[in-house]
Amino acid sequence: MQGVPGKKRLVLVVVGLLLAMMAAGGQVWGAEKTLRFQVNYPGTSYGGECMRYFADQVAKETGGKVEIQLFYAGQILNTKEAFTALQKGMINGMYSALLYYGGVVKEAHWEWLPFTWETSEQALDLFLNQGLMEVMKEAMLQYDVVYLGAIPMGTLCFLTKFPVEKMADFTGKKIRASGPQASTVKLLGGTPVSLAAEEQYTSLQRGTIEGTIYPLYTIGVYKFYEVIDYVVMPGVYSPCVIDLTMNANTWNGLSKELQEAVSRAAVNTMKWTGSQNQKWDEEGLAVTREKKVQITTLSADEAEQLRAATKPMWDEVAGRSALSGKAVGIIVDYMKSKKTGN
Repeated sequence: MQGVPGKKRLVLVVVGLLLAMMAAGGQVWGAEKTLRFQVNYPGTSYGGECMRYFADQVAKETGGKVEIQLFYAGQILNTKEAFTALQKGMINGMYSALLYYGGVVKEAHWEWLPFTWETSEQALDLFLNQGLMEVMKEAMLQYDVVYLGAIPMGTLCFLTKFPVEKMADFTGKKIRASGPQASTVKLLGGTPVSLAAEEQYTSLQRGTIEGTIYPLYTIGVYKFYEVIDYVVMPGVYSPCVIDLTMNANTWNGLSKELQEAVSRAAVNTMKWTGSQNQKWDEEGLAVTREKKVQITTLSADEAEQLRAATKPMWDEVAGRSALSGKAVGIIVDYMKSKKTGN
């Protein structure tokens, strides 16, 4: 709908949602509530799979009283307009990296600081037991959004069309990146390019970008092996987390019982997806080897230089808001305790 004025586009989106609801009407008999969730990734991705798991868990935990209806990338909304649609209640929920909306959501950036937690178990512990979930819940209410959970989605590495053996090899290269990812690329001397997830394959194919920072599993699932030549280790995010959110008015319209049930479903999804991360990483690396994509590993010195180069970002991101500072403090203290064995 490029070129369609904003208000007219919103009307068209609403009409599209209504038509989609009518088309899917046969799926919602018996449910007291039908909630429309935008998934900013293809249905064939593992993101789509984990959201289908979430939908099943919601049905189970609510005893069939709540039905989750999923709309994947590009079916109705594009990535750029999805957060506004969520705030306005045009959709009831969303599964997306909030990093896409970092210009609005100040607290979206700390989740994407490089070299934070080192395993999905640590990420889950930080969110579920160390206070990060509470920080994000408080933060998102500022935007009329309820935070349901952070879904671990595997290790993110540089996937490139050019060889990398040292930091200097990134100089002048165009890498798909946003927010802290973009800052990382700039620190390496590269040029960050902001693109929606679904635009990456074609952009790599055409040479619009020369690399991306994305999960290992996408090498096979997204067929990135057709458009990249190298995977650069170690991982920049181990794992990344993708955010699950709901419109605040929709949430407030649920009974306390149903709110608790949906929350349990979200936590169940976090834990289940976290348990799949290692397998997904291994699948991605297996495809990498099978398709003759070269895996390069930075030396210990180069990897440490990369980590050191990104450290100034931590203070900048922490200063974006009081809650951002709180979140960064929780991560720093937690990782220090892990390194000292406390």
